[in-house]
Amino acid sequence: MTIYNDRQTPKVTLDYIDWIIEQRQQGLQDHKWQQQRLRDIYRLVKRRQKELRIFFLTVDALQSQYRRYHHSQYQLLDRLTEEINQHDWKQHNDRRQQKQDEAQWTHLEKQLQHLRTYAAQRRDKKAKRERQYHDVYFVPVVNKQYKKKYMRARDKNNAVEQQLSDLHRDMDVIKDRLKQQRNAWSSGLAFRQQLMEQQDQIQKELDHQQALLVKMKQAQSFWCQFDTHHVQPYLDWLQRSDDDDDDDDDDNDWTRLRLMTVDYEEAEQHGRHTWDHESWEVTFECSHCHMTTDGWPYLNKVRTTQLMCVSCYQDNRTSMIMEKKLSSIFSGSQQHAYKQPDVLLFSRSSSIPSLISSTSKSTQSIINDCKPFVKKMKSALSLNHKVDALIHNPLLISKQTQRALLA
Repeated sequence: MTIYNDRQTPKVTLDYIDWIIEQRQQGLQDHKWQQQRLRDIYRLVKRRQKELRIFFLTVDALQSQYRRYHHSQYQLLDRLTEEINQHDWKQHNDRRQQKQDEAQWTHLEKQLQHLRTYAAQRRDKKAKRERQYHDVYFVPVVNKQYKKKYMRARDKNNAVEQQLSDLHRDMDVIKDRLKQQRNAWSSGLAFRQQLMEQQDQIQKELDHQQALLVKMKQAQSFWCQFDTHHVQPYLDWLQRSDDDDDDDDDDNDWTRLRLMTVDYEEAEQHGRHTWDHESWEVTFECSHCHMTTDGWPYLNKVRTTQLMCVSCYQDNRTSMIMEKKLSSIFSGSQQHAYKQPDVLLFSRSSSIPSLISSTSKSTQSIINDCKPFVKKMKSALSLNHKVDALIHNPLLISKQTQRALLA
């Protein structure tokens, strides 16, 4: 195992390129060693390009998810606005009714004062006629006159007492209604405040997500330019250098590589400093568990429009790799069959190794990349199972792949 110091660790920096040139010019290393170091850089840049492509797809998936979320939230905002308007209209009518009741209450209070005065007079008049009638009770003829006066005074007193009772009852009704109106008014204000706070919270969340969308779009644009003008030209140069077997070093090529490395390094440092997506406050819904999660999402390896949380991604990573490998195998086999129509790919006489050999990869590379699947294939060979058994096994391939193969 080769142990590198900090300067010798493969990285896309001018310092590392100068170290390669220095080792080559001093005769410490040969051309083969130089090419191996450039291949290390190639793998690093290729890995970086893959990360960028994943970032692009993740941003697209987030934008699609946010557009659907924004549509539902804007509909909710419209409903809240309509509810607030209806509540304000109801509060306006209740307030108008409350003012009318307060005015009626004031009128009844004034009426009560006059009626109390009149009732006191009628009580005094009744008491006076009662005494007069009591005094002449045993006087013939005269007692009949005072009896009539007493009866008239009593009836008038009873009438005014009944008016007082009715007036008190009406005032009690208005008093209770005013109390309910005041309580409803206070509750209405609290309810309106709650609606406004909910509306403000949704609007703030939408504004935050909108700003985040703008930031993601700007980051996507920057890294796309970085991929086009720095990553891909760098890979092209390294590829041409790897294809060149000439041991003689061209100073112009190394000068170009150094300039490209400087531009690459500066652009990447600027991008990581300005567009570091790992520090963004991203809220998304996991397509697997359907839970809302905070943090940067993982992209589904097979269905690149779906986002996953950390736990779901870790639980399903192996199955996604298997499904992706199977998809590439079967898609390559179908393409090979289309190019050779005289060959029946899924004939009864064809075996599973022929299916593997029809792909662009070698059998050994597939075995190394996909050992669990190969074990199942070897077991199928030992039992003399045919390809249709593999096709109809739902544990190995998805229903979508089955339909594609059986079509």
